[in-house]
Amino acid sequence: MQPPTFSLATRSPGLEELIEKARSYIHAAKSPATLRAYRTDFEDFTRFCAEHNLANLPATATTVALYITDRAGSLRAATINRRLTSITKAHQAAGFEESPSSSHHFVVSETLKGIRRSIGTAQEGKAPLLTSDIRRIVAACPETEFPLGRMRQLARSARCAAGWPRRASPPVLSFAGSAAMAGSPAADSTRTVSAGS
Repeated sequence: MQPPTFSLATRSPGLEELIEKARSYIHAAKSPATLRAYRTDFEDFTRFCAEHNLANLPATATTVALYITDRAGSLRAATINRRLTSITKAHQAAGFEESPSSSHHFVVSETLKGIRRSIGTAQEGKAPLLTSDIRRIVAACPETEFPLGRMRQLARSARCAAGWPRRASPPVLSFAGSAAMAGSPAADSTRTVSAGS
C-alpha cells in the first residue's frame, strides 16, 4: 500500500515537519502484523484479478464479489471480512474515496450474506479452564511457589474464567494443602480462599 499524500499549494515554514509527523502517526495507527496482513490480503486479491484480467486498483464491486465468491470455498467468513477490509484500506491508501468492497454495494453485501449463510460465521472457540482444572493445577504446585496471596489471585482468575459477575457473592474455593503433595504430616490440611478477598 502506498503512503498517504498531503498536497498544499504553498507550504508555510515548518509544515514539512508536520507532514512527516502526520505520516508517522498514520503509519503507527496499525501494528506491523496488521499491516502485513493487509499487504498479504491485497496481494492475494491482485493475483486473483491478474488471473481473470480484472482491474485491481481501482476495482469494481462486481470484481470484489467474484473474488469473495472464489475464496468462500477455502476461507472462513472472518477471513473474508478481513480481506474486504484490506481491499478498502488499499483503495484508501491509493487515494480512492469509494471502496469497491464496501457493504454499501448491493452485489458485495448480498454475496457476503449468502456466503455467511452457506459457510457459517461461527468461529471455533477453545475449551474453557474450569474451576476443577484450576484446583488440580494448584494442588500440584508446591506451597512455596503458591503462598496465600497467590492463591487469592488464582481464586479471582477462577471467578473470571467461570464468568462470575464481579459484584456477585464470590465463591469460596477450597484447595487441598499442597504440603501434602510434598509428604508433609499435614496431609489433610485444607486452605479456603475466597475469590473476593
